[in-house]
Amino acid sequence: MKVLVVGNPQSHEEFKSKFKDYQPTRYKISAELSPEDVKEADVVFDFSTDELAHGNLYLENGEICLFINSVKSTLLQVQQDHDWKQVLVGFNGIPSLFNRPLLELTLVDASHESKLHEVCKTLDTEYVLVADRVGMVTPRVICMIINEAFYTVQEGTATASDINLGMKLGTRYPS
Repeated sequence: MKVLVVGNPQSHEEFKSKFKDYQPTRYKISAELSPEDVKEADVVFDFSTDELAHGNLYLENGEICLFINSVKSTLLQVQQDHDWKQVLVGFNGIPSLFNRPLLELTLVDASHESKLHEVCKTLDTEYVLVADRVGMVTPRVICMIINEAFYTVQEGTATASDINLGMKLGTRYPS
């Protein structure tokens, strides 16, 4: 299985760190992606935050399994914008949220789950399917925590350094 990772150097490093034992992988900066790159791939992980930035290139290869960083819109919205024949999988590609023990994924078409399972087995990773919602689960929870921390500082209940210490001690968040 040939994997193509599309994104920036940070997303490439995060992918390499998560799948360090998987070798047949090519990395392309989003702006440099060509139709030839896509034709050679069996699986694409597109970390672009604009879910449709490379849509026309992907439409030409109906055989690929396409993982789209779909945290700004639902996978259903992405799917409705084009006549997709590919296996589409939404993933959480926000920096530092991808390289986790469990991939947070979403599907629109339940018939694609067997292909998703095959890809994740080959990559030796576990995953959890979540509802197809904007932001999925993890970013939404983190944003709620950030909002509450901001309100606590704004109300004068704590200082920013108090919040930082509380996050480090209570949740093991990095500073």
